[in-house]
Amino acid sequence: MGIRKNHFRPSALLLLLAAMLSSVGCGSRIPEMTREQEEAVKSYAVSLLLKYDKNHIKRLVDLEAAEDKAPSASAEETPPPEEAPLQEEGAETLPAPPVPEEAKTLEQLLGLAEGVTVDYQGFQVVSAYPDADGEDVSFGIDATAGNQLLVLRFRISNQSSAEQSVDVVSKNLGFQVVLNGTESKRTLFTALMDDLSIYAGDLPSGGSVDTALLVEVAEAKAAAIESLSLTVKSETGTTTIPLP
Repeated sequence: MGIRKNHFRPSALLLLLAAMLSSVGCGSRIPEMTREQEEAVKSYAVSLLLKYDKNHIKRLVDLEAAEDKAPSASAEETPPPEEAPLQEEGAETLPAPPVPEEAKTLEQLLGLAEGVTVDYQGFQVVSAYPDADGEDVSFGIDATAGNQLLVLRFRISNQSSAEQSVDVVSKNLGFQVVLNGTESKRTLFTALMDDLSIYAGDLPSGGSVDTALLVEVAEAKAAAIESLSLTVKSETGTTTIPLP
């Protein structure tokens, strides 16, 4: 068997000492004590309480640790992160301005090889194209009543030292002619061999070929042409080239 140890509870010990000091009842009478003796007994009782109160020291230590962990009132507080300014409700987000397209030459727009040039040769107003001049022309274009055909002529020249292929039709370009800076007219699809918009062929070194673009305009406007521009539309954008 193990040895059982009896422990007095500190509160019971206090009650016992208090009874000893104040009791005057039956049984063994506690002898009268002087004030000095009473104070000595009280001091002894307090020392016993501190000795047997196991939690006393622990509570003191826990309290000091808690005070050490408590944040200091003078410690600097970390400022909260600044919030991004909220966009005003209903405010419209403006799109970025478009990047202007780099100016391109007519040669670049037509996809011509280096050394191949295209030159504007001027325009003419006719009622039919081409003009047979006594030759047998199997296919041509006639202007409708009250209108005239505006024919813009372009010469493609191969100035390189080798044969070059010209393939405008595969570029899928759209052409418009601007009259006097105000009115834009789409060119006609003619299926003629010299139609610039659908031209495809090989040019020998030093060779050239004459091509044309046709627009039908009213007779009055055809007689009052002061300036012309050519607008070329491609998959990457639109370019307008003034024609001298």
